[in-house]
Amino acid sequence: MSGPLLDRMDMHVEVPRVEAEELDRLSVSSLDMRRRVEEARARQSERYEKTNYKYNADLSGAVLRTHVQLSREGERFLSAIYRTTGLSNRSYDKILKISRSIADLDGCEEIHEEHIAEALQYRVLDRADWKR
Repeated sequence: MSGPLLDRMDMHVEVPRVEAEELDRLSVSSLDMRRRVEEARARQSERYEKTNYKYNADLSGAVLRTHVQLSREGERFLSAIYRTTGLSNRSYDKILKISRSIADLDGCEEIHEEHIAEALQYRVLDRADWKR
Protein backbone atom coordinates (compact mmCIF):
# COMPACT_ATOMS: atom_id res chain seq x y z
CA MET A 1 0.00 0.00 0.00
CA SER A 2 1.14 3.50 -0.67
CA GLY A 3 2.11 5.86 2.14
CA PRO A 4 -0.75 8.33 1.49
CA LEU A 5 -3.27 5.49 1.69
CA LEU A 6 -1.74 4.14 4.93
CA ASP A 7 -1.81 7.65 6.39
CA ARG A 8 -5.59 7.65 6.12
CA MET A 9 -5.97 4.55 8.31
CA ASP A 10 -6.02 5.26 12.03
CA MET A 11 -4.55 1.96 13.07
CA HIS A 12 -2.73 -0.91 11.38
CA VAL A 13 -1.53 -3.80 13.51
CA GLU A 14 -0.36 -7.34 13.08
CA VAL A 15 -2.43 -9.76 15.13
CA PRO A 16 -0.62 -13.06 15.67
CA ARG A 17 -2.49 -16.25 16.29
CA VAL A 18 -3.01 -16.98 20.00
CA GLU A 19 -2.63 -20.56 21.18
CA ALA A 20 -5.67 -22.13 22.88
CA GLU A 21 -3.85 -22.42 26.22
CA GLU A 22 -3.19 -18.68 26.22
CA LEU A 23 -6.84 -17.77 25.68
CA ASP A 24 -7.64 -18.75 29.26
CA ARG A 25 -4.95 -16.41 30.56
CA LEU A 26 -6.27 -13.23 29.01
CA SER A 27 -5.90 -10.51 31.60
CA VAL A 28 -9.00 -8.46 30.78
CA SER A 29 -12.48 -9.87 30.43
CA SER A 30 -14.79 -8.59 27.69
CA LEU A 31 -17.05 -7.13 30.38
CA ASP A 32 -14.16 -5.21 31.97
CA MET A 33 -12.99 -3.95 28.59
CA ARG A 34 -16.51 -2.87 27.69
CA ARG A 35 -16.76 -0.90 30.94
CA ARG A 36 -13.41 0.82 30.26
CA VAL A 37 -14.44 1.72 26.71
CA GLU A 38 -17.78 3.11 27.87
CA GLU A 39 -16.01 5.23 30.50
CA ALA A 40 -13.51 6.50 27.90
CA ARG A 41 -16.33 7.39 25.50
CA ALA A 42 -18.13 9.24 28.30
CA ARG A 43 -14.94 11.24 28.99
CA GLN A 44 -14.72 12.15 25.33
CA SER A 45 -18.38 13.15 25.10
CA GLU A 46 -17.94 15.37 28.15
CA ARG A 47 -14.71 16.90 26.84
CA TYR A 48 -16.31 17.82 23.51
CA GLU A 49 -19.83 18.65 24.72
CA LYS A 50 -19.50 22.34 23.79
CA THR A 51 -18.14 21.56 20.33
CA ASN A 52 -19.40 19.97 17.13
CA TYR A 53 -17.36 16.87 17.95
CA LYS A 54 -18.20 13.83 20.00
CA TYR A 55 -15.15 11.54 20.00
CA ASN A 56 -11.39 11.74 19.50
CA ALA A 57 -11.77 10.13 16.08
CA ASP A 58 -13.76 13.18 14.91
CA LEU A 59 -10.85 15.58 15.44
CA SER A 60 -8.15 16.59 12.99
CA GLY A 61 -5.47 19.21 12.49
CA ALA A 62 -5.63 22.37 14.57
CA VAL A 63 -8.83 21.27 16.34
CA LEU A 64 -7.04 18.12 17.50
CA ARG A 65 -4.16 20.11 18.94
CA THR A 66 -6.50 22.35 20.94
CA HIS A 67 -8.03 19.32 22.68
CA VAL A 68 -4.88 17.30 23.29
CA GLN A 69 -2.87 17.96 26.41
CA LEU A 70 0.57 16.33 26.35
CA SER A 71 2.72 15.98 29.45
CA ARG A 72 6.15 17.54 29.12
CA GLU A 73 7.84 14.16 28.63
CA GLY A 74 5.12 13.12 26.18
CA GLU A 75 5.68 16.27 24.15
CA ARG A 76 9.45 15.71 24.05
CA PHE A 77 8.99 12.04 23.12
CA LEU A 78 6.53 12.70 20.29
CA SER A 79 8.65 15.57 19.00
CA ALA A 80 11.72 13.31 18.89
CA ILE A 81 9.76 10.59 17.07
CA TYR A 82 8.53 13.12 14.52
CA ARG A 83 12.02 14.56 13.92
CA THR A 84 13.82 11.23 13.63
CA THR A 85 11.33 9.03 11.75
CA GLY A 86 10.00 11.20 8.97
CA LEU A 87 6.36 10.73 9.98
CA SER A 88 3.90 12.61 7.83
CA ASN A 89 1.73 15.27 9.42
CA ARG A 90 -1.29 13.02 8.95
CA SER A 91 0.48 10.13 10.76
CA TYR A 92 1.45 12.52 13.54
CA ASP A 93 -2.22 13.48 13.97
CA LYS A 94 -3.31 9.83 13.95
CA ILE A 95 -0.79 9.04 16.68
CA LEU A 96 -2.10 11.99 18.73
CA LYS A 97 -5.70 10.77 18.39
CA ILE A 98 -4.80 7.20 19.30
CA SER A 99 -2.71 8.44 22.25
CA ARG A 100 -5.66 10.56 23.42
CA SER A 101 -7.91 7.48 23.33
CA ILE A 102 -5.37 5.35 25.20
CA ALA A 103 -5.07 8.06 27.85
CA ASP A 104 -8.88 8.12 28.10
CA LEU A 105 -8.89 4.35 28.66
CA ASP A 106 -6.37 4.93 31.47
CA GLY A 107 -8.50 7.73 32.93
CA CYS A 108 -5.79 10.36 32.28
CA GLU A 109 -6.50 13.88 31.06
CA GLU A 110 -2.87 14.37 30.09
CA ILE A 111 -1.16 12.19 27.47
CA HIS A 112 2.05 10.65 28.74
CA GLU A 113 5.00 9.04 26.98
CA GLU A 114 3.63 5.52 27.59
CA HIS A 115 0.37 6.44 25.83
CA ILE A 116 2.32 7.66 22.80
CA ALA A 117 4.56 4.59 22.83
CA GLU A 118 1.50 2.34 22.80
CA ALA A 119 -0.10 4.38 20.00
CA LEU A 120 3.06 3.97 17.93
CA GLN A 121 2.63 0.20 18.18
CA TYR A 122 -0.73 0.56 16.44
CA ARG A 123 0.88 2.29 13.47
CA VAL A 124 3.06 -0.68 12.55
CA LEU A 125 3.09 0.01 8.81
CA ASP A 126 4.46 3.53 9.41
CA ARG A 127 7.55 1.95 10.91
CA ALA A 128 8.49 0.36 7.59
CA ASP A 129 8.91 3.91 6.27
CA TRP A 130 11.07 4.91 9.24
CA LYS A 131 13.86 2.61 8.04
CA ARG A 132 14.20 4.29 4.63
